[in-house]
Amino acid sequence: MLILRQSTILDIIPLSPRYISSHELMVKLNQFGFDISTRMLQRDLQSLYDQGCFGLEKDTRSKPYG
Repeated sequence: MLILRQSTILDIIPLSPRYISSHELMVKLNQFGFDISTRMLQRDLQSLYDQGCFGLEKDTRSKPYG
């Protein structure tokens, strides 16, 4: 389930320079049938970002990020 969810997250996130907020991402994940908490989404995004091979960028101008 984790791999499917993270794969879906990567499919939803637009290519740079466009962006998507975590709230918008949660809404889209719910439409795909993933009922997850905000914290779980944050963990998934951090995990994908830490892997460094997907070209993800983090908006660190404010916390929570984005």
